[in-house]
Amino acid sequence: MSKNDYQLVRKQKITPETAVNLLKSYGTEITLDEARIILVIMYKFAKLSIEQQKKLITGNKQDLEI
Repeated sequence: MSKNDYQLVRKQKITPETAVNLLKSYGTEITLDEARIILVIMYKFAKLSIEQQKKLITGNKQDLEI
């Protein structure tokens, strides 16, 4: 994970520690490093999803084609 990814996680409301404790309460144990990686991926997907929705709303669908 890059330094920017770690900074991304630190700025969010759900901390790696919170993610570890939440998953542990459901019987899943992960390390802090694994939690950081999971959160980075989740935040990147969330950002991508928001960008795609904005493009759909504005009618700029050609940018969404893969």
